[in-house]
Amino acid sequence: KKLIKNAQVKVTGKLTVYKGTPQVDQGGTVEVLKEAPVKKKKNTVYTKTTNAEDIKVGTVFTLASIDHNVAAGAYASNLIGTVDVTIADNSFPYVANLTVFELEAGTTEGSFKIKDTVTNGYLSFTDGLGNKIAEAAEATDNTTDWTIAFTETGTATFTNVATTERLIQYNAGSPRFACYKNTQVN
Repeated sequence: KKLIKNAQVKVTGKLTVYKGTPQVDQGGTVEVLKEAPVKKKKNTVYTKTTNAEDIKVGTVFTLASIDHNVAAGAYASNLIGTVDVTIADNSFPYVANLTVFELEAGTTEGSFKIKDTVTNGYLSFTDGLGNKIAEAAEATDNTTDWTIAFTETGTATFTNVATTERLIQYNAGSPRFACYKNTQVN
């Protein structure tokens, strides 16, 4: 197997490099100790999807409110801040301080873990936090599981599995992304 650049790994067996590609001899193993960070490329364009088939483990995405020209910014104080973006034709280019997320397999069937690629934390919701969204260092239970669906108008909804009345939404009155019961902006 090919090793991942910038990941920290533990190799058992003989490691060789052939034409610049590291290889482990048959019977050897590679244990990933620390995953490689997801690269945010300045030329990346983020485009709204309305297709459930686009949602799978490994998908890299960000949160955005098309009507308000904002996307996910830095995570702090149990909220996801915003950055201004210019959205045209349901797309926008990467901007500085944009937070990008990656989907991992959830612990509940049909769910995903949402990993913040900046902090390496997992978005979660725990009762008692009000509308705040937490980030867990480890994703071991269904408080970090989310289902992703689309409304009839093509808006993505992110619903917490442990507390199903909580959805990640944009709050235009207090610009941020957090977990709300009542409809803000999905």
